[in-house]
Amino acid sequence: MRQIILFLTTVVLLGTYACKKEETFIPPGFAQILKNTAVDNYYIQNNPNSVYKIPIGLSTVSDKDRTINFTVTSPTGAVLGTQYSLSHNNSITIPAGEVLDTIEIRGLFAGYPTGRKDTLVVKLSGGDVDIESGRQEFKLVLQKYCDVILAALNGSYPNTRESYSNGTSPYGPYTTLVKNLTMIAGSTTKAEGFIENIYNDGWNDIKVILDWTNPANFTATIPLQATGKNYSGPTSVRSHAGKVNTFSSCDQSITVTIQLTNAAGTAILDQDYQVRLKKQ
Repeated sequence: MRQIILFLTTVVLLGTYACKKEETFIPPGFAQILKNTAVDNYYIQNNPNSVYKIPIGLSTVSDKDRTINFTVTSPTGAVLGTQYSLSHNNSITIPAGEVLDTIEIRGLFAGYPTGRKDTLVVKLSGGDVDIESGRQEFKLVLQKYCDVILAALNGSYPNTRESYSNGTSPYGPYTTLVKNLTMIAGSTTKAEGFIENIYNDGWNDIKVILDWTNPANFTATIPLQATGKNYSGPTSVRSHAGKVNTFSSCDQSITVTIQLTNAAGTAILDQDYQVRLKKQ
């Protein structure tokens, strides 16, 4: 009986020790990039406050400062100091008692001519903590964003040129006129107006719809309408869906790829012809 009691006492003590050990065990800390997605877009505005923030987190609190090293590379050739700047130089230090810090990337507006797009790859690379857990790499796509100002898009485009999308049959420059651009009722990101002298052949003023709902995809759409001309019969025009149909408020340009059709739009007479309007 004495042996049984001693055995049970030993089991209870061991069980109590095991429970206490489990309750007080703290796993090794690790660092990770606290983003829900592996890739995101950053539209750079002409504003000193335009910045993209990447939060970095630690899994545990410590009584010591901890350093996390990282690298930023660009497969597209973005250069630090020309296309972007960083708030930290390849490492961040999270103070004792804290678990969060932020890498700030500031896109440099002057470093992005219209059409340039870059990818930055941010990768945790070591330091005082484990980086083998959680998200260690994040990609950021940078490109310029300009607010759409309709008054600036209205006006004369003396550098209007044309060609097929493969570059053949070049024509121009000549002058077109964009006029009467106004917001579409009920929308804050769509406007409509008219282009005078598009195609440089005595057409009617042609209606165009500008849409900047998606900052990554500004669109310029010409709905089916009569040109006022006869090319093998009354001829209509529309933008060619799936081709380049866009505009830029940064450099004040509009590009549309058009189809010439019969009056009803049921037969295509010509297509893949790009008209590029630029003010300069």
